[in-house]
Amino acid sequence: MVEALRILIERRGGDPELVDAILDWVDLDDNVRSSGAEADYYTTLEPAYGCKNGPFSSLEELLLVDGMTTELYFGDPENPEEFPSLTELLTVHGDPLGRINVNTARYPVLEAMSEAIGESGLCEMILTWQENGDPVTSRKDAETRGLLDAKEQSSRQQRRAEAEAGARKPEVWIWSSDVFQIEGMGLYERAMVRIQAFVWRDSGREAAELFRTLDWRVTQ
Repeated sequence: MVEALRILIERRGGDPELVDAILDWVDLDDNVRSSGAEADYYTTLEPAYGCKNGPFSSLEELLLVDGMTTELYFGDPENPEEFPSLTELLTVHGDPLGRINVNTARYPVLEAMSEAIGESGLCEMILTWQENGDPVTSRKDAETRGLLDAKEQSSRQQRRAEAEAGARKPEVWIWSSDVFQIEGMGLYERAMVRIQAFVWRDSGREAAELFRTLDWRVTQ
């Protein structure tokens, strides 16, 4: 949700108008939003480069977007709990609809999304579930806890219109994921390496094809 991203950026000391530039980076046209930037700006830089006009391939691409700063992206290394790197909060491998996993999302993301949908009290409630080892396990469970309205036999378009009109809770929460971040440390003599990988799990396939590595990198 765009509003949640604006809130997240603002809470980290950034300019919420940065979201316009992010949207211009991923959309397919060359129309510039009020605080955005398209190819006619990026090609004037030194070195010059184009505007992606497509989905992010990696989160590091954010550093190419006009208005993104290293302070906002990397957070505060001396206070990582309160101001973690955006790599700890966001991913390009998340839910296609932008929904947030209530069982794994960290406080800044939960806070931003809860405020964006006008239910700020949900943030602390969800954190309590996480801390107590009480995960949401199903849609029925999510409905019982007040995260979602009871599902009715109506079209997705109708449910979306009702949510936008305030008649239904917006469906921004999920409780399971298909992509997982895995980190490992390797030590050889006096050299230590940290490897981060994103792995997709397909529970509908045979065991031999159950996992697929989407991306990996040496981070340290």
